[in-house]
Amino acid sequence: MDKKSENKNHSNTTEEKLNRLKGSIKGTLTRLETLTSEKTVSKHTSITEIEVNLKKIDQLQINLYKIAEDYCELETSENLETLKASADEERADFPDTADIISNDIYRADVFSGESTLKGAKKLQIKVSHLFPLRVGFELHKWVSNNPELLKDLSASSYVFDKECQDAPVKILGMLYICDPKVDCLTYK
Repeated sequence: MDKKSENKNHSNTTEEKLNRLKGSIKGTLTRLETLTSEKTVSKHTSITEIEVNLKKIDQLQINLYKIAEDYCELETSENLETLKASADEERADFPDTADIISNDIYRADVFSGESTLKGAKKLQIKVSHLFPLRVGFELHKWVSNNPELLKDLSASSYVFDKECQDAPVKILGMLYICDPKVDCLTYK
């Protein structure tokens, strides 16, 4: 089977999965709406019936969260495959950026760095210019353990305090403590 056929089959499979997930979401929302409608709960409804419905609602919310998570995971994996292909194409011209695309991206987060401020600044300039042109999206929400790296960014390029030592930043499902004395990942 050639590459085009494989990609088409993969695309069809992905589309089928997305359609199933959309159907599951629609069904779950319909059940939630039914359980919370005024017709379902009236002044004649017993406390036991209300408790049963609340438990059903809780379970439906959990199911909805799982479905949404699966949907996002599927979308993310599609995007990551595209990014990886882009990294392979750019490797000859931009090996540093290709390495970041290949190794330093998880879901929608890029987590990368350098051992020196000068190296980090060069890396920041490269990826800031190349990602929109070659990869198709702009990086934002910058954070660093060195405020010097952030000082030239416009206010719209970051949502974190330039002096972020007070609060950890959530990244990759973990917490990044960007205090230069600590500079570590942790979790709750």
